[in-house]
Amino acid sequence: MIVSSAFTIGQVTFVLRVIVQILSYLGPILIGFILLGNIPRLAPIDTHDVVNRIMGASSVTPATCKWILRSIWRNITHPKPPSNLQIILTLSITYSAFVSLSDVGFLGFHVCPVPGPSTMEHPASLDSDDAARAFASSNMINGAELANITAWRCDSSSLIPATSFHNCTSWRNSTYSDPTLFTGINATDSDVLLIRQLRVESILQKSLSRVNMNGFYIGPDTQRLYTPTISNGLAINPHPTGVQIITGIPQLSSYQNVTIPQTMAIEVEVGCMSLGVTTSREMDSTVGVDFFVVDDSWQEYTGPEYLRDVLVQSAEETRTYLRSFFKESTLSSGKLSRSVRNNIYAVWSLAARVTPVILWTRRGGKSGEIDDLLNANCTAALRNHLAPSTSAIGTSAATPAHFLNMCGHFKVQGTMAVQGYSSIEIRRMICASVTQVNMVSASISFSASNQTSVTSMERLPSELNYIRADFPSAVYTTLNRSFLPYERYTLTPSSTGATSHFILHTLNADSMGPGSGASVISTFSRILIDPSRRLGSSVDYAALDLLPAGFTPLANFSTSLVTEWFGQVGGSVASASLTYNGWAARQIPPMLVTSFGGHIGSCYNPKYAVAFIPLVLVVTAVLVWIIVSRFRGSLIGSGRVEDAYTGLAPFSSAVSPDELEEDALLVWEHKGASRPYLRVVEEGQPITGDPSDTALRYFKAHTNSL
Repeated sequence: MIVSSAFTIGQVTFVLRVIVQILSYLGPILIGFILLGNIPRLAPIDTHDVVNRIMGASSVTPATCKWILRSIWRNITHPKPPSNLQIILTLSITYSAFVSLSDVGFLGFHVCPVPGPSTMEHPASLDSDDAARAFASSNMINGAELANITAWRCDSSSLIPATSFHNCTSWRNSTYSDPTLFTGINATDSDVLLIRQLRVESILQKSLSRVNMNGFYIGPDTQRLYTPTISNGLAINPHPTGVQIITGIPQLSSYQNVTIPQTMAIEVEVGCMSLGVTTSREMDSTVGVDFFVVDDSWQEYTGPEYLRDVLVQSAEETRTYLRSFFKESTLSSGKLSRSVRNNIYAVWSLAARVTPVILWTRRGGKSGEIDDLLNANCTAALRNHLAPSTSAIGTSAATPAHFLNMCGHFKVQGTMAVQGYSSIEIRRMICASVTQVNMVSASISFSASNQTSVTSMERLPSELNYIRADFPSAVYTTLNRSFLPYERYTLTPSSTGATSHFILHTLNADSMGPGSGASVISTFSRILIDPSRRLGSSVDYAALDLLPAGFTPLANFSTSLVTEWFGQVGGSVASASLTYNGWAARQIPPMLVTSFGGHIGSCYNPKYAVAFIPLVLVVTAVLVWIIVSRFRGSLIGSGRVEDAYTGLAPFSSAVSPDELEEDALLVWEHKGASRPYLRVVEEGQPITGDPSDTALRYFKAHTNSL
């Protein structure tokens, strides 16, 4: 039953307490009025005694107040009342008043969320080996048996002579049904991660015999990930310039948080620099116009500061190439211009979207060739810039440069409305993506509205060790196809180590190989920066390009739209491709998951406690007085005085000089007196008037004589 949706518990309690207090004062008065009309004229002494007590209780407050005022203002001196009596009677009056005042204190009570119990949980909240097995199975392709899928682990590798390839010198292989393979693993080892949708693939060798290899999926889901989430033991946090993946997270519920003192985090950051090259086309026209901004206003950058200088340099190089497509004679208002019709370089789209862009090519040139060159130059400059903190990954000098791209050209397009007219706009930019593998301490919380947030993350100094094995065994060198190598990143604490470890991109992106979790880490940035090569033109990924604005005109075509888009695509890649290894989760020490709300409790606002202070002081004074009086012996025998002052006891001698029996009858009379009085009625003694009348009717009948 809902009592109120507008008032707190304290307010409702206060109202009810005020009503109760009013009734506590008003009730005896009303009952006294009823009693006055029903007191019998003739009744035993105990009846008159009870009536006297009740009437005294109902009138004690006003009578006491009058006495106190009279003793103060009229200066009673015959005899003068003892000061102790004045204090005691004042306490008796104020006590009731302060009891009523204390009801204000109940306004401080209110319902509030209170923390629930704390728990100790492993990553992904896997509290048993059965749960770990079920979790591992759920991340395999449907129907795959754990015992049929090989789990590869390598502890060291070396360079194969006369090649650029590495081979493992210490394999530890088993299947994913074997939990002992992951015994002793720690939270800062990439082998705690697992590629999703693992399956067994049969591969044809050159000899036409077949050998088994793991198949898997690395790539985004069909939708971008817009908000932070906890998924499969990972906290995935897309942000305006990239995405963070913090590993080893329990599955939190509402009002819970967890602090992890040491774990691995994959941090992908993106920076974008505008090129000052835009395309505009009116809605009812088939011809657009390319514009080239010639002054310094073309620069707009979004991303981490350490990428800015490299992207400015690369943007200048791209601009030098693109400027050659404009005639200097078209310069107007700081812009060069040229007409452009629908072609592969200007695909008009009404919907707001982000896509890779292919730079213009001279007649006879190969499409994408200049892109590869410029992106390779940008990548080389970026690698040199990050060299002191980049973990070395063996690469072949003969490998085409675009396989290692960290840079790419992109465009944001959509409609724009100005002064009632709309047009289709395209804005070009160059972007770079880098990946770090760092040791961190982090705090993750899950709010009442089911929102995940990374409340804090601190990078810790560490050393990064990288292991790469290009061929699981010699037999795989005979395969007629490529596959992803086995990779492993291991972080160890070091007070002299770096807090940021940048890694290079993998050589290729495939869906077959040993299937180490580090393979996803190494391909992350390449999937983002080179989506045309990884995702192709498949309709499966069509929704990834679209921005939330849809067909609504964009307020701006800022580089921040693109970096944020990158972070959301990165979150989708992590969610769709990566998971925690269930067996590894059981090896990680459980973490304390605390609650900061979610349970209903009663709380109190301390400022309302002031209302209880007067009552506490009066009670304290009374208790101290009683204790002191007890020690002094001044209260010994007080029961006799109590008996003499209660009921009719003080007046019994006026009624009869002898002690009255409990069943003695008393009757109200007025004969020979100025006011009614009680008289003892002996057995057989006549009574004037009707003895069955009430005292009130008897008093009314003799009003004139009174």
